[in-house]
Amino acid sequence: MARSCCRCCSVLLPALLVAVVMMVILTGVPTGRAVGPLPAVTHAATESRGRAATEFVPTPRQSYGMAYDPLLRELVLFGGEDSSNTPLGDTWVYSHGNWSPVASSVSPAARFADGIAYDPALGGVILFGGAGSGTFFNDTWLFSDAGWEQLAPAQSPPLTSSINLVYDSTSGTLLLLGSLPVTHALIFWEFTRNTWTNITKTAGTLPPAVWGNLADDPAAHGLLFYGGTNGCFDPEGGLALTWIYANGAWTNVTQDQSLTPVNPMGVTTMGYDPTRDGVVMFSGLTLDCLETDATYLFADGQWTNLTSTVGHPPPPRWNSRLVNVPGVGDIIFSGNENPVGGVNSFGNDTWVLGSTWANVPIVSESSGGGGLTATSVGSTDLTGVAVWVIVVVGAAVAVVIFLRWPPPPRGPSRGH
Repeated sequence: MARSCCRCCSVLLPALLVAVVMMVILTGVPTGRAVGPLPAVTHAATESRGRAATEFVPTPRQSYGMAYDPLLRELVLFGGEDSSNTPLGDTWVYSHGNWSPVASSVSPAARFADGIAYDPALGGVILFGGAGSGTFFNDTWLFSDAGWEQLAPAQSPPLTSSINLVYDSTSGTLLLLGSLPVTHALIFWEFTRNTWTNITKTAGTLPPAVWGNLADDPAAHGLLFYGGTNGCFDPEGGLALTWIYANGAWTNVTQDQSLTPVNPMGVTTMGYDPTRDGVVMFSGLTLDCLETDATYLFADGQWTNLTSTVGHPPPPRWNSRLVNVPGVGDIIFSGNENPVGGVNSFGNDTWVLGSTWANVPIVSESSGGGGLTATSVGSTDLTGVAVWVIVVVGAAVAVVIFLRWPPPPRGPSRGH
């Protein structure tokens, strides 16, 4: 018996060694993602971010911040407001058709209606301001592969409502258009390498930021603004204004439009679509503050209604966000699906506009099972280790069978 065990060990141990070497060569040693250095900026706090072991879907919300990070190749979503008007403070990333929550020991306070945009100069997503429970913020944060980091610029824009924060690819800077909470006075600021600069007085007359929307428009060599309002159910409430910011100045081009979108109140969502070489706009509110499901394109200086050509659209909504993901299309998530003044009804559906609109099936929290167990960046993924060990042992057994087959004869057969 002992000799038999020794013979087995003499075969099994080399087999295990061979299997381990083969697996290391083929798959590498399991390890976490390396965290690169942060940009050289003055900061108040940093943290190491983690990923949940199971993928879920963000809870229904409106007025969240969302931007695409080309370095992470992920869509980043932060905060928003739920149907009970409670500010949210969670962070999610979207890639390969799935949402994943990000564990954060340090992050911005819960808020909604914040400004968020990717900043190539700092290599991450910039978040500014927003509204909380009875308060406004004017802090600046950076989200990168290392997690959230609060920045400490020498000066900042004042407490701001109706925030539009957009990266201007023509000037290579982030531009913020907004209004003050009480007086509704318009402000216009520039953010470059952790420095805020007030350019309100140098940009000429500003478009009305209240309920308007702003998007980068490389084809127009500037920014596109649409919307603006004086209030619901006002014959002059829906301003339906179209403005262009280029060469350091704003220009009202509303009178040049042969078509006016049907959602003149704003509270729409829009973003630049490189495949269409223009800005795509979806949803928003009518003059009677009813939500729409219309899709428009602004290209070559004119609005075009795409609604009849892009298939079955998402349900009508407002206060959602649209962001283009290269190679995928224009992504929108959630939003308020009820008219102003009605009972809040938010979805948590994800849609993508390629040649047509399509609903993206996502693994839901109820079907995922279990809780959110975060794994820190740079640490070992235990699930991956378990799979790796199972594969190694299986390979070793296969090698043993190969080396020991056919089995040695046990003696002469009966009848001989």
